[in-house]
This record gives sequence, structure tokens and C-alpha cells, in this order.
Amino acid sequence: MSKDPVDDAGSTWSRLVRRPRAATPELSADEREELLSDYFTGYVDAGSQRWRYALLHPRRSTKALRHLLRLPQLVAELSDSAGGRAIWDGLARDRPLVPTPVHATASILVLPETPEEYSSGRSKQTLRRKCRAAEKRGVGWSAVEPGAERERLAELSNERDRTHPRDEYRNLDGDNRLLMVHPLWLAAYGADGRPLLVSITPTDGRWAMLQYFRTLEDSQDASDARYLMTRVLAEHLIARGVRYLADNSSPMGIGNGLRHYQRMLGFRIYRVKRRRRG
Repeated sequence: MSKDPVDDAGSTWSRLVRRPRAATPELSADEREELLSDYFTGYVDAGSQRWRYALLHPRRSTKALRHLLRLPQLVAELSDSAGGRAIWDGLARDRPLVPTPVHATASILVLPETPEEYSSGRSKQTLRRKCRAAEKRGVGWSAVEPGAERERLAELSNERDRTHPRDEYRNLDGDNRLLMVHPLWLAAYGADGRPLLVSITPTDGRWAMLQYFRTLEDSQDASDARYLMTRVLAEHLIARGVRYLADNSSPMGIGNGLRHYQRMLGFRIYRVKRRRRG
């Protein structure tokens, strides 16, 4: 006896309904971090309408929050030294009365065990190329000890901050002489000896803070010096036993040009918990 076509269709439909749905692949920590970074990119692109962007994209905002909460968490154990206090404050970033999970995130460069490892691998091809370009142009660098040269660089960096052509980098009230308490000062110089970049980095144990890392002029020499000095800074920190270099700006607050630059250098978003050491 042939089957009733209606019954056959119904049976087929029943099997389809009962068939279990394929499980959604679990995202890796790297994939979650990249999606969160993409969300922050759109958030920053919204400009003055940033909070509106979050409200107008509720599903994407919810997913971003979910990714954020599942990021790896690092514990920053910090002392009450000048470096420890600077890193503590930099990670706090003026938290509001009711801090959100976003306020516990930071862009972190996890440093390898040896200086040579930092600039190796395919991901650092641009870094190596830019470093070679800087060296071909005669860009050099020096660790700056306390004294007249530090004073001169502090004044030059103050002037640069007051007159910077880009609003987001202009600072009328800062005084980099207050950063004299931190021992790690590095500077890049052009072939003619003019200062191109100043780097000031508080350190405390396994942590360091990207407190000040600015070019002093807008030129190709200064642009290439940024890459060279990133490598030099990483090598100095590794030699000091530092494992984590944190940016003192929120990942959702930095410009997207800087975000792209940092990610190329290896910075990634982490949740960070601060804890006093000793």
C-alpha cells in the first residue's frame, strides 16, 4: 500500500522539527577581544554621538559587553612606590561613582621573556621595516639620565603639548617635569641631533605604564622614530623584568588611528584588577 502523501510530508516535517540545532562554535578569547575592539572602533567613530551609538545598537552593545566580561583578567600587584602609584592611577582612569566593566579594561602589551622575541614573527614585519627606515635616516636614541637634558626635554615636551595641532593631544595644563621621579626616560634624536620623541615610563615590578610617549614634531623622522622607540622601550622593560605594559587611556577612549597602531605593535584589551603589594 502506498503512503498517504499528507502523512509522508507530516512525518518529514516532524523529523525536521525534532532535529537538534547545530551548536554555535564557542569563540576563542582572541576572537572575543577582536570583536570588542571592533565595537570600540565604531563607538569612537560616532564622535559626539557615542552614547547614542551604544543605545542605537543594543544587540551589538550587549554582545560587546558579553565579550568584555569573558576576557582574560590580569592582576596588577602594585607597591606604594612612585611607579606603583602612577600605574595604579593610570589604570583607575578617574572611575565614576558606579564603575562599569569597561572601566576595568586596559590596552596591554604582554611582553615576551627575551628582547629578541618582541620584534620577531610575521606580525612585526611593519615594525621591523619602520625601524630599519628610521635607522637609515640617521635616527638614534639615548637613555636620558637626570640632569640638564631631562630638563630640556621636559620643557620641549610641555611646549609640544600646549601647541599640538591635534585637539585630542593638546594639553594646556600638563607639566612633564612632574615625571622626573620616574627613572626610565628615553629619547629619539634626528641625524642632526634634534630631539624627535620623548618616552617616560613608570615601572613597578612586572608592570609598566605608557605614561608619556610623544613625538616633538610632525615629520617622517618623528613618525619612524615612534616604531624604533617602541622596540627600544620594549627591550628596556624586558631587561627590567617587566611583563605588562599598560596604556593609561581607556580602550574605548583612544583614537582609532592610535588603536590600529597599538594593535599592530601587539597591544590587546584585558580586564585588569588592581591590588596593593606588601
